[in-house]
Formats: sequence, structure tokens, C-alpha cells
Amino acid sequence: MQWQGAFMVVDPLTLSAIVHAQREDSRELASGDEGKQREGTVTDSQVAMQMYREDL
Repeated sequence: MQWQGAFMVVDPLTLSAIVHAQREDSRELASGDEGKQREGTVTDSQVAMQMYREDL
């Protein structure tokens, strides 16, 4: 994978730490959204969060 933009000067360990922190943040945000809708339904924010995690 060829890095572009600002990530061209970030070393792999720093980049890994950034992604790890973003994953932790997404888990924390998602945990606050549980149980607030009917069973079997998915909110727009849950779909957005899932897409965000997949991008990471």
C-alpha cells in the first residue's frame, strides 16, 4: 500500500498507535449506543460506526 499525504512521514509504529486509538474510541462510542432501539433494528449511527471500523 502506498501512503499519501501526511501519512508519508509517519513511521509504522506511530501509525499503528493512531489506528489503535481510533479503534478504541469507536468501541467506546458504540458502547454508549446499545439498547436504545427496537430489537433487531440498526440505527444510522451504528451503520456509520461499522463503516468507520471497516475503513480502519
